[in-house]
Amino acid sequence: MQKLMPFVHLGTMWCLLAYFVLYQEPKTHEALGGTNVESTGLWRRWAELGSGNSITDMAEVFKIQIVPFFWAFTTLQIVLHSLRIFSGFDAVQPPTLLALALPHLPPPLPSLIVNGMKYLQMGSLFLDDLSGLVVGIGLIVLFSGWFAT
Repeated sequence: MQKLMPFVHLGTMWCLLAYFVLYQEPKTHEALGGTNVESTGLWRRWAELGSGNSITDMAEVFKIQIVPFFWAFTTLQIVLHSLRIFSGFDAVQPPTLLALALPHLPPPLPSLIVNGMKYLQMGSLFLDDLSGLVVGIGLIVLFSGWFAT
């Protein structure tokens, strides 16, 4: 199960992104007086990001509405990391030389080193999740250019 956790992280990040791209943002855009998504096409709005226009032109054409994505992302990160910690999937394997030296260090140092490595692992997973979101947004822009035509 520990080897599947990165795929669980990536899958949940892409599901979160799909929810906001396909449902939440178009609903918010229409509620704030924007055009109906069916009339302009959801994919055309996302395809405008990949057209290479300047930022000022993009602000007029592609008005993405503010949605609570940050809070949903933060909540999902807390849930995923809590799942890892409480299920015991956060075990770290120190490098060989460090593993040999840990039993010979004074009592507070081994736990500090192991806990520090766990926090580094959590930070690495957080950056992996952010990278997965950036790749997902890039794929949405790429494929929306194909679907819009």
